[in-house]
Amino acid sequence: LLGLVTASGQQLMVATVNPGILVEDGVVRYRVLPDFKVAIESARWPFAGGELTLRPTVLDFSEEAARSLTFDIAGLDAAKFINKLEFDNLNATGVFDGALPMIFDRDGGRIVGGSLASRGGGTVAYVGEVSNANLGIWGGIAFDALKSIAYRNMTIQLNGKLDGEMVSEIRFNGVSRGSIRPVATGLIARVGGQLARQVQQLPFIFNIRIRAPFRGLIATTRSFSDPSLLIQDRLGPSFQAEKPPVQPLESEKKR
Repeated sequence: LLGLVTASGQQLMVATVNPGILVEDGVVRYRVLPDFKVAIESARWPFAGGELTLRPTVLDFSEEAARSLTFDIAGLDAAKFINKLEFDNLNATGVFDGALPMIFDRDGGRIVGGSLASRGGGTVAYVGEVSNANLGIWGGIAFDALKSIAYRNMTIQLNGKLDGEMVSEIRFNGVSRGSIRPVATGLIARVGGQLARQVQQLPFIFNIRIRAPFRGLIATTRSFSDPSLLIQDRLGPSFQAEKPPVQPLESEKKR
């Protein structure tokens, strides 16, 4: 097989790939070139109601070097994506498109300048421990708005390592659809109900920056059904889940 080359249009079926988020049922079309190179002609996966595609590229396996890959996302359904991640305190709707430029080298993979943008409006509802904390009047207003907000547009910027810290910058604007308690019960409400209603309908602009180990967050949800994943992380590759003993042939009863 030394020096193997192929015609274009070779097809590879990929059952699963998990760079932090599981994607399934992929189809990759490629061509093997001389000098240990592979031309990726196309690669597609269904992804959260939309499609994840890899832009054509040539992978050079003749030397150890950083490899740049760009994935495009089209028609991602926010509700299906969040359901896939099993986040109980967050709900969202909307359709998103974008691109995820990635670099893979000896240190792993990372996203550099990834971005997603909504095609139009949608909704966000976050109800968590922070939103129920005593954060003062302005913090309370912000988190009450987040409990049910209709946004006009949303953009998400992503940068960071797949197996390390990911920085996400989320920007959106919209109007609260729920009741904002500091407005409904505070000084503004005592001054006048009409003014309170007007403040209730003011548009909000959110600029949220999140720094978190993204893949670790996903792994946590998986560990609920398989606790050995947590033990593996703590003990390293030397850990092996206990297997039932196998009786050696020498110990079998013989007639």
